Amino acid sequence: MYNLALKIDSNDPMTYLDRAITYSAMGRYDLAIKDYRRSSRLNPYSEILLRNIAFTYLNAHQFDSSIYYYSKVIILKRLIIFSLSSHQATHVAIYLWIFSF
Repeated sequence: MYNLALKIDSNDPMTYLDRAITYSAMGRYDLAIKDYRRSSRLNPYSEILLRNIAFTYLNAHQFDSSIYYYSKVIILKRLIIFSLSSHQATHVAIYLWIFSF
C-alpha cells in the first residue's frame, strides 16, 4: 500500500512517516530510519517525526543519534514558544509542561 502511494507521489512526507512507523513496529529499525530521514528531508519541522525517529534510534541502540533527534525536538519547541506572543507562549509552555510527563 505504501509503495503504491509513493509511486503516485514520492514527495509525500506523511507516507514515508506512516511506512516508517510500520517498519519500526515490526522491529525493522534500519528501514524505519531510512524512511524517517526521507520524511524529514521533506518536512523538517514535524515534531511527531522527530520524536519517532529519536525513539527508533533509541530502540536500535544508536544512542547518539537518538539524543540528536530529541535535542531537535527541544529546539523546535523553544522556537515555537519564542515566536509567539508572551500570552500565547505562556499557554504553550503550560501545555508542554503538563504533557511532558
